[in-house]
Amino acid sequence: MEYLPKNISNEELLKCARKWIDILAAEKYQEVISSIGYGMSSTPQIKDITIPLVHYRSPIYPNQTQFKISDWRTARGGNPNPLEEVIWYKSNEVSLTGAVSVDLPLNGKWSDLRIDFVLFDAGEKGHLFRLEEIRKF
Repeated sequence: MEYLPKNISNEELLKCARKWIDILAAEKYQEVISSIGYGMSSTPQIKDITIPLVHYRSPIYPNQTQFKISDWRTARGGNPNPLEEVIWYKSNEVSLTGAVSVDLPLNGKWSDLRIDFVLFDAGEKGHLFRLEEIRKF
């Protein structure tokens, strides 16, 4: 589990999200699942991460059917407005306090396949940071 400080800035939160995108780009899916989970599943599996990549299709990638998460630092082209967004919530009945959404770089360019991370109030430990889902926007 990864805990982040209560007073984390948006930029620090995006930096954390990018770190996990780097780990996904290295295809260390089990590390992601073991460290920050995936969605609401109590038993996440590697296929939860890979299935959105296998089924992804977009006019951004004409005639391409195989996708790999790539380095966000070098992604060029594709989605002209890749999203990086942080949203904060007042803690609710499930202790949700925030979310981070980022369009993933695939095959070297920006896609419209989005990765969402969520934060939960973890009391004195700060915010619990988890991978929520990967979905086409």
